[in-house]
Amino acid sequence: DEKDIFNWSAYLNDKLHGIFEVYQDRSKMCRTFENLTLNCDEYILAFRYGMHNPDFPALMKKKMFVLDYDGYSQEMQCYEDIEKKIEIIHDAIENLFEHCTKDALRKKMGVKDNG
Repeated sequence: DEKDIFNWSAYLNDKLHGIFEVYQDRSKMCRTFENLTLNCDEYILAFRYGMHNPDFPALMKKKMFVLDYDGYSQEMQCYEDIEKKIEIIHDAIENLFEHCTKDALRKKMGVKDNG
């Protein structure tokens, strides 16, 4: 219900907005997406973010931003170690999510303050 579909400053870390600065005329944008893949020794963390646009290749009309996090290991795992590895990857994803989002987004998502 917001008029400027490209203004995410209230919801997302300002560093994620650079994707909209690559091309000056936003009215021509039909999809914007970035990929970041990190090799964290014990696991790989893949982070994709941007405006996917379900109406592609039509121009963007909806205020919809995707934050997609994937973590995985390419190493052989002992069964006993899998749960610990999942927790390590989950913590890394949670930390990145918290770094990328602001309180206004948490509020829209229905996250309640623990305080």
